[in-house]
Amino acid sequence: MTPALTAPERPRVGLEALRLDGLIGCGGQASVELVYWGAQRLYLKRPLPHLTAEQRRDALEAERVALGALDAGAEPHERRLVATLNTPDGSLTGLLLRPLDGATLSQLSRHGPSWRPHEVVHLFYLITQALERAWEVGLLGHGDLSLANMIIGRTGGLSVLDWAHPQRRELWIADQRALASLLFTLTTGQRLTQATDTPDEGTLVRAGWPRDWASLTAQLGAGEVSQGELTSQARALWSLPLSLEPRGSQSALLLRARQALIARVDDWVSASA
Repeated sequence: MTPALTAPERPRVGLEALRLDGLIGCGGQASVELVYWGAQRLYLKRPLPHLTAEQRRDALEAERVALGALDAGAEPHERRLVATLNTPDGSLTGLLLRPLDGATLSQLSRHGPSWRPHEVVHLFYLITQALERAWEVGLLGHGDLSLANMIIGRTGGLSVLDWAHPQRRELWIADQRALASLLFTLTTGQRLTQATDTPDEGTLVRAGWPRDWASLTAQLGAGEVSQGELTSQARALWSLPLSLEPRGSQSALLLRARQALIARVDDWVSASA
């Protein structure tokens, strides 16, 4: 049975209590600004004005609930959602988020060398674990799984950002196709024009992919993997790195992948400072 999402209250803040310190980024639906609330350095996420009032309200409320579910059980200093931005009449207009110290997979892919097979397997495992944790608290569909929405922290952990449609299980089909596209990009360095363009298994095998990798990528692209099977299916990806280094153990390759991932994040943070 799917658990009901909870939405614990966070402190409500008015815009007059914040010191705005510049725009960090702007996507198709929302902007993120650096702000200070007292001594706290936070990110303020607000929907863009081209959205209708109903769209802005629904998007903020969905993400507030999703973040509240993900923060459940976390210590106050570890919670991603710190407070909400509200008008004097109580209307929700923004979210105050704790910054995540690290880099997105998109940034790391552009900045560093090509991903090696054991790094790809480790990353995919981290992604499946993050998704399983979200499913456990009732976040059933994401809708925008991409390299830009996955951030690696300084200690090598992975967080999935922007759960815009937390209770739409039907989005799992789209999420699978996005995972296939992501796996293809990490492996080849090439981007698919659309998530639905994932090559079939035979095409990937003829291009030199191991059959286990080709099979999982093709199954995800076709939307044929259940949420309960994802982690077990992903274990098959170890066939390639182990075949390339027959004297290496899975645990040794995993340790090397973790160390390499942390080093990539450190390099990116240093280069962008």
